[in-house]
Amino acid sequence: MILIDLAGELQSKIDSLNSIHLGSMRLDLTTFEVANVVEDLILITDESLDIATPEQMQKIENSIGVIIFCMSDEAPKVLPKNLLNIIFHDETRELIELKITNIENFIRQQTILKSQLVTINHELNELMGGVENQMMRVKKSYEKMAPKRLEEFKGVKVFSKYTAGESLGGEFFDLFAVENKVFMMMSFTSSYLASSAILQVFSDLREVTEISSEVEENFLNEVKAQVKHLNETQKKNIDVQLLTCIFDINSLKVEGHIFGNFKLISTKHTHNNESTTNIMNDPTLAEFSFHLERGERIMLCSPGFLMNWQNTSQDFVIEELILDKGIKILDVLDEVFFQLKKESKTGFLKTDASSIVLEVEQNVIVKM
Repeated sequence: MILIDLAGELQSKIDSLNSIHLGSMRLDLTTFEVANVVEDLILITDESLDIATPEQMQKIENSIGVIIFCMSDEAPKVLPKNLLNIIFHDETRELIELKITNIENFIRQQTILKSQLVTINHELNELMGGVENQMMRVKKSYEKMAPKRLEEFKGVKVFSKYTAGESLGGEFFDLFAVENKVFMMMSFTSSYLASSAILQVFSDLREVTEISSEVEENFLNEVKAQVKHLNETQKKNIDVQLLTCIFDINSLKVEGHIFGNFKLISTKHTHNNESTTNIMNDPTLAEFSFHLERGERIMLCSPGFLMNWQNTSQDFVIEELILDKGIKILDVLDEVFFQLKKESKTGFLKTDASSIVLEVEQNVIVKM
């Protein structure tokens, strides 16, 4: 505690309080103004406040708090913004001691709490750093285990490729089949928590016995609920972009929803699609539906893929590779992902990137 008075009168008063032991330092206003003191509790006489300069008052108000000790019977004329209490000279010793010790104990507890919060924040930063490192290892393992993936269905092949990025959050995609239908999902998030939540919802989705538009709708609603809940606990909203797709193997019908910056590139131009619809918007604004044709190729590009592609300088367009039936799909994926990564010095892209390609055989039998 810092005691500020004119001629030591406050120090004498405090010294007479034998039942409390204050770690105090007595200063006059001039010394206080130039002293290099840390944030502390100030006990100051009303006489000193009356003659304090604006600079001295500003320094007083920057302290943890102020207790005014009135040497006269009148109420103090000057009240600092951080005033905690007022003590009058004719109050009983017990009341004076109670006022000072209660405030000191409160400030001490606040200081301890602040110290604990700083420690907790430091530990959380270390923990999150460890989580980020773990996620980067997971991303790299995911990339090594399934750099290229091939799923074969009756008359249709599904190719996919993924490469890891350095940014927070990330992309994941997956698919599963039930009888004659395939459910595909691609996600992009700016948060590991959101990625984990979406993967958990998708894991639960795999338990369904039938794939339908109702199943897709329930999945979207659950993801939206998770995103809303996470955003309620965050200072900055989490970016979540999602593509869901149901593919009917028999009829070659493709239908689903696109929330975010995804792009569909097809050998049939009318099937091309781009979207910027927010996931919290009306789902009807994000719907798409069409039938694939024999021999058609369609490439689903993720937001991360598109962001990385925009940062590269290419002398060809992806559409040309897709249209060239003389180039195998795996070679198309190898080429575009090579172009994405060729300038990376760390082996990672700026953000995760993924792509899924559906290729329909020329002689496939279609059931309408």
